[in-house]
Amino acid sequence: MIKERFKEYRSVLHKRCMSHEEAPLSAPPHVTDDDWRILCDRFSSNSFQKRSKINSDNREKLEVNHVAGSKSFAEFHHNMRDSVTGQKLGPVDLYRGTHCRQAMRSWVHPRADEIWAAMDTLRNQPTPDGTQRSEPEILSEVLGTRSGYVRGLGHGAKLMAPARAASTRSIVVG
Repeated sequence: MIKERFKEYRSVLHKRCMSHEEAPLSAPPHVTDDDWRILCDRFSSNSFQKRSKINSDNREKLEVNHVAGSKSFAEFHHNMRDSVTGQKLGPVDLYRGTHCRQAMRSWVHPRADEIWAAMDTLRNQPTPDGTQRSEPEILSEVLGTRSGYVRGLGHGAKLMAPARAASTRSIVVG
């Protein structure tokens, strides 16, 4: 709750600093003039504007948002445990935890529900040779990979090709 309040407060300050000429006139009463000038200079700096543009462009490319906030998926995964066994959840259940609002039991986007349903179907469906797919392989198959990076598992997981067979792959979660 405090984090959300701070984000909202920072957003309000940023909106007040949008015009560099008018910024000194619109300082909030609880911020000193010196601090206000520093904030406005930061918000109007080229590096801040460039980073802001890059972040906006990246957010527009997202197909589905998540509910993890600024917490990394690795940290979120570390804190998520099965309520019965106390063990960490697998990658498929981690996807559900990071894309479904638990309190309201609703998905952040209808596409997130479709993706999870596809992963759940693959998890319950045996392969042609009768074995089960591993959860990281299911994630890789449904979400795809990017330069060996498995989407949804963060930077700690890499897609690795085993030495024995060129047609199969495994995922190393480090």
